[in-house]
Amino acid sequence: MNRLTNLLLILFLGTNVFASSEHAHSLLEPSALLESAGYTLALAQSTELRAVDVLKNANNLRNTVNELRAKEYKAEDDTEKELLHAQVNLLAEQLQLWQNEGAQLRQLANEMKHSASELLPIGFQALWPDQLKFVGAMQLAGNDHAPMAHNTTIRSVHPTMLGKMTDGTVTETADDMTLAMPSMTGQSAPEQLNVSTFQVSRELHYFAHIEPANSDSHTIPLNTIHQWHLFLTDQNGMPVSNAQIEFSGHMPGHVHGLPTLPRVTQEMSPGLYLVDGVKFQMKGWWVIEFITKQGDINDSILFNLNL
Repeated sequence: MNRLTNLLLILFLGTNVFASSEHAHSLLEPSALLESAGYTLALAQSTELRAVDVLKNANNLRNTVNELRAKEYKAEDDTEKELLHAQVNLLAEQLQLWQNEGAQLRQLANEMKHSASELLPIGFQALWPDQLKFVGAMQLAGNDHAPMAHNTTIRSVHPTMLGKMTDGTVTETADDMTLAMPSMTGQSAPEQLNVSTFQVSRELHYFAHIEPANSDSHTIPLNTIHQWHLFLTDQNGMPVSNAQIEFSGHMPGHVHGLPTLPRVTQEMSPGLYLVDGVKFQMKGWWVIEFITKQGDINDSILFNLNL
């Protein structure tokens, strides 16, 4: 945990020592850490918006400075030239201050987001100590997988991927696939892709965690239908029951979806849902989305998987 995360724990624990996650588990209500994460994310969002405003003002001021410099260059009267030069210097100083402020606000917002993300696993483990098993990124089970095979009716190769494939020779096939395609040699997930299984919804209404069900590890099989657990809370750290949840997934580099239609089939306990019918037919970067609605609150939660 970083310094800001520890400071947040201090505020909630009411102590002047840095708290470990075990210490936090014993002294806090299970929802308190998630509530702290929600507050921190809201503060980070407002800080980011402030940074955007400051940098927008800086950009407008930069345009003004450039216009004045052009006038100064063209001015023939010495007095007018000196006046314009003074204005340019004054505004340039203000421009630098706004640029620095915007950069600092953006850095602070990122630090708060990171600190909130560190609180999520601790809070979820405190809330579901017996049911939640894994905190690491999901991975494929084993290493011997066909790099590309399709059984989806959606066009699978985006125009931007042309030239990044083989010459068209089918290099690997799978018996249970309806369409074999050439192996990908150029697709990869973006650098520093957030593959955490703990995420916050787009509008900050929900926190969620996913993991494979009935498994002894955080690995998932390829070309095999399996189940997931979805853990869901609101922004105050309370389990969300009776939610309407839609599951979807796609590969950004290939422009196709999953070969199955996974769906939530059961709420096993308050906030803990069983997802049936999950299957991945390819390695690579997958984006999974849960569109979640409870009452009047409708939001979406995205997870990145680098399988």
